[in-house]
Amino acid sequence: MKIKKFAFGNEIEAFIETRLSERVNIIFSDDNNKGKTLVLQGMMFSLGNEPIFPAGFDYKDYYFYIEFIHDGNLFRILRKNNTFSIISENGLSIFESTSEFKYFFDENIYKLPEIVHRELPKLVDLSLFIQMFFVGQDKRDTSSIFNSGYYNKSDFIDMLFSLKGVYGGELSNEQITELKDRLKQLRISERKLVKEIDRFNINKAVLENVKKSASFKEFQEQEKFLKELHGRISEIRKKRYSEVSRLNNYINLELELNSLNRAISFGRVSCEDCGSENITYKSKDITFDISNLEVRKSILKSLKGTIDYKKEAISRIDYDLSSLQEKMSDNLGKVSPTLRDVILFRDELNGTGKLDKELQEKQREIELVTRQINESNVKKEGVSEKQRKLIDEIVKVMNKIYRVIDEDGLQTFHDLFTKRSVNYSGSEEQEFYFSRVYALLLVMKHEFPIVIDSFRDRELSSLKEMKMIDAFESLDNQVIISATLKKEEYTSDKYETHGAITAIDYSANANGRILSDSFKNDFVSICRDFGVRF
Repeated sequence: MKIKKFAFGNEIEAFIETRLSERVNIIFSDDNNKGKTLVLQGMMFSLGNEPIFPAGFDYKDYYFYIEFIHDGNLFRILRKNNTFSIISENGLSIFESTSEFKYFFDENIYKLPEIVHRELPKLVDLSLFIQMFFVGQDKRDTSSIFNSGYYNKSDFIDMLFSLKGVYGGELSNEQITELKDRLKQLRISERKLVKEIDRFNINKAVLENVKKSASFKEFQEQEKFLKELHGRISEIRKKRYSEVSRLNNYINLELELNSLNRAISFGRVSCEDCGSENITYKSKDITFDISNLEVRKSILKSLKGTIDYKKEAISRIDYDLSSLQEKMSDNLGKVSPTLRDVILFRDELNGTGKLDKELQEKQREIELVTRQINESNVKKEGVSEKQRKLIDEIVKVMNKIYRVIDEDGLQTFHDLFTKRSVNYSGSEEQEFYFSRVYALLLVMKHEFPIVIDSFRDRELSSLKEMKMIDAFESLDNQVIISATLKKEEYTSDKYETHGAITAIDYSANANGRILSDSFKNDFVSICRDFGVRF
């Protein structure tokens, strides 16, 4: 991916950046608050990242535009809040959520990895995927991912495994955990039966209504598990209802647009000026001019694609719902005894019964479960070894490039994230993030630009900085970084005279006011290409 142009603004003020080259770009200034962070974060926001803009900047008032080439295809994306408009070789596409845009990205731009998240298969969100090549200025924590919460560092590592095709095995981790829990309970039951057989003089009569377990604690744990499972099923049912409702609204909107009726409950079609032929389609965040026949055709084509995406999403939800319902059914079939059954079991033990047959059944089941776990471990051993080698390879490259930029450095990286007790200070943090994003590119061989905001922050020396830039210049990927220079560095044309760097100076921007009316007309023209009407 090579970013060609970025812009953001509205009908009042805007900023457009067209000076980006395909190799190393440094956006710099002689002071802070010149708009560098807004531009870099805006680029990632245009690609589906979560908003992480500086306080005081109301991003919801502005449109964000990015233009890039990927695999020889030109993509133009206009985002406002959570609505995305995309112009590509397939025409105009419109999506009203980051989730919908994610599936377009997966199908048309780059195949996103799938992981098991919260016990269900999930296509990773772009906010996690982007962290493979983007280092923002804020919310840094070397022991975790940016904006941890919904995702965590384990999800990030699983994403890397999935990208490299070394994720998963014959049985999932959840399935193996369930088998191990089952084995643990079977062994508890086995020991209990042995003790009871030794304690009582058991005759040969078998009481078939004797339950498999007399542990009330197990009953409570099973009850808690089933309640949690029921809750997850309820959540997915709500999600399915919401998606079906949205699908029906899109279908109705398609019919309304075809007939140009005056109103619709979801996405409004109306006369903008009473009595005129100016007709607009109001999406969630963007108003489109559909008086133009070509724009109207593009929107209808986009709606057809959105309807197909929604049907696919509902199909995936149906699969997840079916899996959970099947799991619920299986667990209800094997549910632990109620308190009444526990009391009944104890009464029968105090009388008489034959437990050796049940003991044999437990022992056979223990043998079967043990064999399942061992066979799965053997099958997964190759995958686990490949996973370990992948992480080792990334860490090895991290340490290698770290030694290049800091020959006397005292750090040795052991993982992709530090332990919580380890806190990097000053330039050490910059060196860690640089080493990781560089190593991820070399090992994962991804095609995306490296983007680092505040590259010179945290007391990074000029010598180390130039070594990092030299390392970036050896790459084929596009690199976009920002830096604030000291006065003596700025006057010496530090970046303009170094290698093949494209130096982009933001010093002339007004302090805290990168947006201006000088770019307004060109930005409005960009929005008009998408059929936007202000």
